[in-house]
Amino acid sequence: MGLLLLNGVLVFQSLEKSISTGRFFHKKDFLSEMEHIMNFSKTEKNVVLIIPDMLQGWFMNNILKDKPNLINDLSGFTWYSNTLSISRSTNTTMPAIFGGYDFTPDKLDMDKEHTIKEKMTSIVNTFVNKAKSTGATVTSNKLPYTSIEETDLDVFIPYWSKKWDVFNNKLNIGKNVDDGYTILIENALLYSIPLIMKPEVYNKGTWFDKYKGKSKINVNTWIAKRYNFIRALPLISTANSKKPTFNIVYSFTTHYPWNTIDDNGVLHEDTSPYSTNEWFIVTINKWFDWMKENDVYDNTQIIIVSDHGIPYERFEEKIDFEIPFKNINKEVVSVGYMLGLNPLLLVKDFYQKGSIKIDSRFMSNIDVNSIIFDKSNPTNREMPKTRVLEGYVSWWAKDLDNKTQFSLSHSYLVKDNIFDGNNWKLVK
Repeated sequence: MGLLLLNGVLVFQSLEKSISTGRFFHKKDFLSEMEHIMNFSKTEKNVVLIIPDMLQGWFMNNILKDKPNLINDLSGFTWYSNTLSISRSTNTTMPAIFGGYDFTPDKLDMDKEHTIKEKMTSIVNTFVNKAKSTGATVTSNKLPYTSIEETDLDVFIPYWSKKWDVFNNKLNIGKNVDDGYTILIENALLYSIPLIMKPEVYNKGTWFDKYKGKSKINVNTWIAKRYNFIRALPLISTANSKKPTFNIVYSFTTHYPWNTIDDNGVLHEDTSPYSTNEWFIVTINKWFDWMKENDVYDNTQIIIVSDHGIPYERFEEKIDFEIPFKNINKEVVSVGYMLGLNPLLLVKDFYQKGSIKIDSRFMSNIDVNSIIFDKSNPTNREMPKTRVLEGYVSWWAKDLDNKTQFSLSHSYLVKDNIFDGNNWKLVK
């Protein structure tokens, strides 16, 4: 009788909870009611700016060979293979990606009053307002070195929203976990246990690693959330907007430490730069598939631009691809710096079709502002026969948010072709 009573209470609570959602008798479009979603319009133009941190530009050459289906899947895209980064670190590149040539590291260093974070936030605000002036709804996730939550966005996207947990089954995510919070709570609840009993209660410490076992490897830890966000993009997107849209996605998944998550939701740690970069391109392409299925691909401009290439001193093994550079003079520029200054630039303009193209015109990742906003889009006009671009070697530091100056150690002038060492000139 006791068990029957308990089960009756359980059934009553479940029914009450289900009915209170308003979806017990009929299914609503709950996604459109969510606060954190990516909006697209079928009738107006959409712009998508994707910034994968530390994605090596030249990897596209290998990725297209390893995944030949992408040649047709990335329809309308052009890969600008001959692209130079303004810098080899995020803090000095992001302002110029959003602001253009007026916000290169040397010019920003002239302002000795504002911190790097303040400068970057101001630049992003200007960028957002520029996008809004086109009538677009602007959506973005967290951008580094900014107070982006405080900017006037229409929709702010977190690393992970609890409301997205409804997609855990589709993504094969076992459980949504914040490791640090869970450990704190579990430890606090059992804090008063006598010391002599704690080894048994805590199972001699194995509870601490309980989320790292094979049976729990697909839990949504704080590391996994960044990767699962990219996997979830097709599930948190709608095509219901009546207004133009502008979606910004910054992703740390291509940055070291290099990891991947497979379709079973399993996190694979310490892979390699190439496998992680390839994972990103393959995974983001599933979002493009969603766009095609929902009739918003053709009227969407998509720019994938990385802030810089890979600093291979962070990778303990040998470089696992063929070096594309020739005539290398180590006294002028090292292979490491050349790789670090080679970002990815992939662009699909509105209504572009056909298999992916490869264009060797000389580009910079700070051409992005012009590609999006200028009538004289550098991808749609004939480039000058000779073009000289700047590239800086800069460094990361823990207190960058509070600094007013970047840590610049070298600068280069590069002419026409980044893959020929003879075209690199060391300025300082």
